[in-house]
Amino acid sequence: MSSDPKKLRILKPVAVSALFALVFAAGCGRMSAGELRLQGIEELEAGNYEAASKSFADALDASEGKVGKTQYDILKYRAEVSFKLSDYERAAETWRKLKILDEDPENQSEYDNLIMTCDAAAANMRGKELMEAGDYEAALSEFDRGIAIGDERMNRILRFNRACCYEYMGDYESALEEFTAYVQEFPEDEEAFKEYNFLKTRS
Repeated sequence: MSSDPKKLRILKPVAVSALFALVFAAGCGRMSAGELRLQGIEELEAGNYEAASKSFADALDASEGKVGKTQYDILKYRAEVSFKLSDYERAAETWRKLKILDEDPENQSEYDNLIMTCDAAAANMRGKELMEAGDYEAALSEFDRGIAIGDERMNRILRFNRACCYEYMGDYESALEEFTAYVQEFPEDEEAFKEYNFLKTRS
């Protein structure tokens, strides 16, 4: 399916001058939190998520206990990198910490939405792992748990995977029922239509 949780942007992109970051990187001595933040952003935008994760972690260490606007920003980027690395539980944990630290009531609903996305993505990942291992009942429980979270961005993916799980179980009747509802809601999904048409031949 075209929807991929790792493609979901959970922060607005920040433009960073590559030259500016290179000047920092070429400097001598220990890098500051701000320099490491810029390095991490460069690595994130280049798709080098492992390196970005380390840079943001080092930036927090370099902050030496300071908590301010820069540190909040670093934590947000770290949460995004964790999400990109499919470490959804760590991403959710970071957003929960930020929700507590951020005293602005206008930001609380945004944190709640991000936490929901991470929790639903974690349930989807566990469900897929269980499905691949052949533990279909447990996989269905994870997909159902993820759907119950109610995150709109993840529910489509979870519903598709739940339908596939029924198909792998050999429960073609339930799979057809799931895919029928799915394609009615998402008629542009060609992969789902292929599954739907196949299952109609099995009924």
